[in-house]
Amino acid sequence: MRFVVFDLQESPKYLVAKGRDREAIAVLQHIAKRNGKTISLTLEHFSAVEGVAEYVPRSQFEVVKDAFSTISLYAFPVFNSMPP
Repeated sequence: MRFVVFDLQESPKYLVAKGRDREAIAVLQHIAKRNGKTISLTLEHFSAVEGVAEYVPRSQFEVVKDAFSTISLYAFPVFNSMPP
């Protein structure tokens, strides 16, 4: 009989999104250790970046509107049905 043990960690991205920065750093350090690396990330790094940019959610309509507002009408077609 064989047993396999997986060392599953919570996603650092998820932990940061939930405000659990200390746990996210611990997970990243664990991953780095398993890969034979070290990291110098600390809570001070997180707090230095925290106020830099705030994420403002936008509606799908705003995203599509912005995408189409930047399309150039003078772009060359990717597929041309007529031979040269």
